Amino acid sequence: MKLTYRDVQEASKLNYDGVTFDSLATIFDVSPTTIRRYIRAYERYGKSFWSPYPTEVEDARPET
Repeated sequence: MKLTYRDVQEASKLNYDGVTFDSLATIFDVSPTTIRRYIRAYERYGKSFWSPYPTEVEDARPET
């Protein structure tokens, strides 16, 4: 995988603080599509996305 759990967790927090996907892609050296896909998977599966058998979680978005 290109991004670690902590990378995506940080990217998700930055995104909710208003940082664009294009800027996040530059920060983490991936394409905007990749960062979008990882954040969407993180919000759907939480940390289990990095395991062999991801399971859906209630809500992995950062608390406001």
